[in-house]
Amino acid sequence: MYPSMDQFCPQCKSDSYLNPNIKIYVSPCYHKMCENCVSRIFSQGESACPECGTLLRRINFISQTFEDIDVERECRIRKMLNRVFNKEEIDFDNEEEYDDYLEKYEDLILELMQLKNDMQISKRIESLKDDTGVHKNEIVAKRRRIQEGMDKSVGVVDNLRAPYDPLEDVEKPTVILKKAIELPEGYTYECTPAGYSKRITGYRAVYSLFDDNI
Repeated sequence: MYPSMDQFCPQCKSDSYLNPNIKIYVSPCYHKMCENCVSRIFSQGESACPECGTLLRRINFISQTFEDIDVERECRIRKMLNRVFNKEEIDFDNEEEYDDYLEKYEDLILELMQLKNDMQISKRIESLKDDTGVHKNEIVAKRRRIQEGMDKSVGVVDNLRAPYDPLEDVEKPTVILKKAIELPEGYTYECTPAGYSKRITGYRAVYSLFDDNI
């Protein structure tokens, strides 16, 4: 069985078959080399990439996350582009405009994938700041208005209180009565002070039949 080319170092020709513990790193110019070669080539500081000549430092190399280097590169480009191209659906007046924005985003990904290294990609993304930043203040203001509207709605809901129910804190009986209860005559009179009525008095009278604490 041949070793995977994803675990192959183009510099020292080592692979996962010869070295099962090999660690492959990826440069900003998306060229691979093993940990030993990174340490050897960049031990004195800045040096040129053996593949394309881009000046690099050891700190510029990152661990390879995906087996496919193209997937690795695309994920990195998306992360870089998201710093600038980051509008949300609430920033648009309708769904069609938002869909156009997402389509433009994907077109930019394809464009950036054609560039050679992170430096070129960064320059292109930097140029997009003018296009995406023109309406930045407008976007922030719109989001603030939406948030304020949501806060006001919450305040209105909080102010809508249910009508006062004098029996709210009275626990309902768990005993199912099989016949109607006739209240003693002394519990049927109206008692208006402090908001009490004969309904409350009668309710408590019934509960007293099942609760010794009442």
